[in-house]
Amino acid sequence: MHRHADVAWHFLLFSGYLKPTTSNRESNTGHIDLAIPNREVETVFEDVFSIH
Repeated sequence: MHRHADVAWHFLLFSGYLKPTTSNRESNTGHIDLAIPNREVETVFEDVFSIH
């Protein structure tokens, strides 16, 4: 299941739905901080991931 989550995050990043803000190159963990790039995408995230 962890692999499927990785694929989803990569898809969102490389398709422009998320953008990298910082990277932690010193520790070589491969972790980066992500941000939603604009208000339109933020609205989509709110609609998709909201709990009703």
